Amino acid sequence: MKKVFLGVLFALSLNANAQFGFGGQQVKTEDMHASQKFTDINYADDDKAYHTMDIYLPETKAEKYPVVVHIYGSAWMSNSSKGAADLGTIVTALLKAGYAVVCPNHRSIQDAQWPAQSHDIKAVIRWIRGNADKYHFDADYIATSGFSSGGHLSSFMGATSGSKTGKVGKEEIDIEGKLGKYTDQSSKVFASVDWSGPIDLLNMDCGEAMNMGEFPPERNLLGGVSKQENPDKYRTLSPISFLDKNDPAIIVFHGTKDNVVPFCQGEEFANELKLAGVKTEFYPVEGGGHGFNMYTDENLQRMINFLNRARGVNASAAALVVPADAQPAETNVSQSQYPKITADKRGVFQVKAPGAQKVIVDICNKKYDMVNDGKGTWTATTDPLVVGPHYYFIEVDGARVSDPASQAVYGCGLYASNFEVPESVEEAAYYTFNKDYQHGQVRLCQYWSSVENRVRHCYVYTPAEYDKNPKKRYPVMYLQHGMAENETGWHVQGKMANILDNNIAQGKAVPMIVVMDNGNCDYGFGSKPGESMNDFGTSFTKVLTDDIIPFIDQTFRTKPSRDGRAMAGLSWGGLQSFNITMTNLDKFSHLGSFSGAIFSLAGGDITKAYDGVFSNAANINKQLKTIFIGTGTEENLGSKAVHEKLDAADVNNVYYESQGTAHEWLTWRRCLNQFVGLIFK
Repeated sequence: MKKVFLGVLFALSLNANAQFGFGGQQVKTEDMHASQKFTDINYADDDKAYHTMDIYLPETKAEKYPVVVHIYGSAWMSNSSKGAADLGTIVTALLKAGYAVVCPNHRSIQDAQWPAQSHDIKAVIRWIRGNADKYHFDADYIATSGFSSGGHLSSFMGATSGSKTGKVGKEEIDIEGKLGKYTDQSSKVFASVDWSGPIDLLNMDCGEAMNMGEFPPERNLLGGVSKQENPDKYRTLSPISFLDKNDPAIIVFHGTKDNVVPFCQGEEFANELKLAGVKTEFYPVEGGGHGFNMYTDENLQRMINFLNRARGVNASAAALVVPADAQPAETNVSQSQYPKITADKRGVFQVKAPGAQKVIVDICNKKYDMVNDGKGTWTATTDPLVVGPHYYFIEVDGARVSDPASQAVYGCGLYASNFEVPESVEEAAYYTFNKDYQHGQVRLCQYWSSVENRVRHCYVYTPAEYDKNPKKRYPVMYLQHGMAENETGWHVQGKMANILDNNIAQGKAVPMIVVMDNGNCDYGFGSKPGESMNDFGTSFTKVLTDDIIPFIDQTFRTKPSRDGRAMAGLSWGGLQSFNITMTNLDKFSHLGSFSGAIFSLAGGDITKAYDGVFSNAANINKQLKTIFIGTGTEENLGSKAVHEKLDAADVNNVYYESQGTAHEWLTWRRCLNQFVGLIFK
């Protein structure tokens, strides 16, 4: 019965491998950033295939390579790492970071009982030290890593580093063994990485997990003895039984939705490590399963940064090398050299935080651990980034702050740091300041709102010729920001003035006034208690019609009629533009939606919207000279569907797609660039 169950469980493991990432993605060696590969090297000085290993050396040449022994997962039931060594994820990340990687086989449950598996991995570590010169290994920096049962073995190597034997209750254990010919070498490690490993084998039912039946893998590993019969034997299998303050640093990754090794195993391990005084980091992976969604770029970078920190200042200094082609971002404050942007579009960030324990740079919710140079200067280099503006924050020991070296802009419902990855000169020409053109002005104006009974302010763009033609009147475009942004957005992030200046100078757009006001949606929906989605931002309508338009018409030389007014907006401002224009057709003759939140129109009968205004195509086509709908190809808010429904209803409209962009300022700049050439003509 025992053998039948083992066969079924191993089949389940293989099936899980196909579906949920046991062993991780495998790739060809040439795609792994390895300069050399040595296969099937025997580390035990015998003829057993389960005592062989593969060695990978990184592309980056070095006199000595730090080494990570990465151990596959299989519930201890496989004696081969082939096809299960996480080559495309963990191993590749380690190689790219300059680590040599050793992927060993070890004896399975069928081959030998515990602690034979510990003896195998200890022998691997000793072999690495015994052959350090031949393979250019750095014998001082050998670490372990592992997934699932490999995470258990990796953790066990860390918890027993420097220990040859142990005793738990009445049970004694030979931890080290005498396998191979390098028994004179040390099996100590400087760090261990645990990916989803079981660490308290007496407590595997601490949370919801797969039912392993009467003979779970750990019972078979211990010769069939149940935990009720001999709990101490299970404790000898548990890394937490051997923790002490002299252990090397250990990092733990565990998915909150792991249905094989329950999340509480990782949680318990992290707590026990802290209680024992071991340097540790714990990363609960929200929604992560047993391998599934675990090997994110963010987590792989956390692993690399952890190993670098564990190696000390020299490793940190190596990680702090900034590419020579990196240039300061245009959004830096005066004399600040960071952030920088590399030729391959990576961001390089640096902050001073001498007393900090952990510093992170967070770019649109993708986090990068920063590395300390040992003197309190922290640095991080990102993955390649898409062109355009990016909001970011610095987290210092959990506190989220803006980068003092970078200009802050309003976005995400607060003032955030901002930097821009530049497009090519040709691509960016339409929003770049052109010294050969005349330029308008952007004025900050205050006015009294009778609707809100308070002072408000808006930004107003006037074209270059405005003050030179004191008798000329100009049409006005009311231009709105999106949710969690404010009236500064179009002026700062949107490059509105440059776009207007360039279009007017080239004769593509008529000279016009542009008004940018706060749309009363400058916070994230849900921040105001009791507010419904239908109410969000609707208070702006009356402010615009009763306060802003009269103020602008009284203060500036406008064309105070519907033919002289347009309204456009991005995201939620696009929805506001639709709602306000369609219910105030006596005031506007041009409408623009840039990634507008018009999904309700996309999902319903458009001829019934706004009291059926679109059901009479001839009438709406006469009233609205322009309906412009723009979107990025990488987003889907229903813009194309609205365009198609308007077409089907014979309502004139212009549809535009920004190629390769998502819900971002680059999309909206491009939309504005298209829109201004259509209106007031």
